[in-house]
Amino acid sequence: MFVNVIYLVTLTVHECLVMFAVDPQDEAERNEQRLAIIADHLGFSWTELARELDFSEEKINLIRTENPNSLQDQSHALLNLWTVTEGHKSTLIKRLTKINRMDIVHLIETKINKSAEEETSSHTYAEIEQTLMLDHSEGVKSCNIFFFISYRLVISML
Repeated sequence: MFVNVIYLVTLTVHECLVMFAVDPQDEAERNEQRLAIIADHLGFSWTELARELDFSEEKINLIRTENPNSLQDQSHALLNLWTVTEGHKSTLIKRLTKINRMDIVHLIETKINKSAEEETSSHTYAEIEQTLMLDHSEGVKSCNIFFFISYRLVISML
């Protein structure tokens, strides 16, 4: 007899990262690489994006002053500041859509997400069966993991 069981376990984010053998430093590097790709495509649009992300003119001018030689550096600085204060991917996509940078939205939704999927495709079957959801409500930093386990039930009579 085979039994399918679904378990719900709540763990801290750190425990989730340890469980999936994800090095937080590696994850930070991947996020930085993704933001770098976006920054490389922004060009002159970085100021328009900054305004959509509610950056003040003072902060925009500060970014210009601190990075006078390169639009790319200005874009990187903007996204780094934004990541520290907000950092929600969905917010970035919405704001890029508002400034009509669908090319970058498409890039995020295809190439960047595809590379993220390829990075995780080396996980074992058991890891693929698990669905990881981060819960940031009310500042709680935890994740819910649903384990779907199919196993053979052995009944022994004592």
